[in-house]
Amino acid sequence: MNKWSKMHRYVAPAMSVACASGQSPSPPPPTTTDASVRDGRISQDAPSSGITDAASSGGSGAASEGSIPGIAGTMVFVDGSLTSRTDGAACAATAFQAEERKLDLLVLMDGSGSMLDPVNGARKWDLVVSALNTFVTDPDSAGIGVALTYFGFPAGFDDAGDLVVSCTVSDYETPSVPFGDLPTNSQPFVASLAAYKPEGGTPTRPALEGALNYAEAWLVRHLTRRVAVVLATDGEPNDCDSTVDAVAEVAEDGAELTTPILTYVIGVGASLTSLDQVATAGGTGHAYIIDTTQDTTARFIDAMNAIRSRAILPCDYEIPRAADGGEVDTGKVNVTFTASGDGGRGPKTLILQVPSANDCDPNDGGWYYDDPVAPTTIKLCRASCDGAKADLGGRIDVLVGCKTATANPP
Repeated sequence: MNKWSKMHRYVAPAMSVACASGQSPSPPPPTTTDASVRDGRISQDAPSSGITDAASSGGSGAASEGSIPGIAGTMVFVDGSLTSRTDGAACAATAFQAEERKLDLLVLMDGSGSMLDPVNGARKWDLVVSALNTFVTDPDSAGIGVALTYFGFPAGFDDAGDLVVSCTVSDYETPSVPFGDLPTNSQPFVASLAAYKPEGGTPTRPALEGALNYAEAWLVRHLTRRVAVVLATDGEPNDCDSTVDAVAEVAEDGAELTTPILTYVIGVGASLTSLDQVATAGGTGHAYIIDTTQDTTARFIDAMNAIRSRAILPCDYEIPRAADGGEVDTGKVNVTFTASGDGGRGPKTLILQVPSANDCDPNDGGWYYDDPVAPTTIKLCRASCDGAKADLGGRIDVLVGCKTATANPP
């Protein structure tokens, strides 16, 4: 798979405050300060409001309850602005909220014969199709792109007369329904599901590889969009040398692209917990396992809605431009996460910078530049990314103007 640079756009900041370097530091108004900072540390008598001091907690940067990995105690929030006094001068940062990029979801649908098995008086296939029809016609899905493909494709019969499915990757690179935005693309999506007849086995490895190749080719031509694959299956991989390990390796290839194509997994059957390995490798943490003894259609809709919300929130961002259009001082960039709740004014978390991806702590997370010498993109470590995605109503901001808070300050 080819690699490319991810692009991201930002909306205009709501507030811009000039840096006060060279002037006498002025403390922020006490009535609006979430926490007071003295010598780069939060004072013990100040209310933390979700901000803790990394230094006083052993330097681990562990987050307080309700926040995500990468917390620091070197900043305070005043009326939504970030103020720092760690460098001996008061300054206020300009916040750039990441604009939601158009999302494209490629549904890779298990079309094997086992999908016709009955559960609770109905066929699994019919229950899943009903859920997908509801998802693509839901007004909340309007504006996102969807495509649809199936596995496995019939490829004739063996000597015993049994159906053989295709193991050729290229057979899965052309979707039955190409990408198109909802609600317009809902009609061909629904029609394709209605016409498809499940049969054959489960060649998950070549199918996922072909789907990722299609998604990659699409993304190369649509760099302003975000693309993910949704693998929906009722069984473990079992055809065309498909194993859980082999499929996880393919999913990992997509997740490790410069612009990742993540793989979400929905397992239709309570015994499919091994599919967590595929989802983890694909950058999405865990599979959505549907207990078919419950309301399969409702649970599948819940999974699709969760995927839609998680996939919209990106984990890397273009560095904003300065107010005059010039380059910003990359030593004065910070990243924050605002938790959902309270009308979008939930607790804020300051995510600490680490030197590179290799320095990402598996628990504490952080963020880093794509290129430490000539950076163009801010990237969240997986722990911080996963923590942010777990809060479906959360928000990531890039703040410019205050000295960067690092995990290992000099």
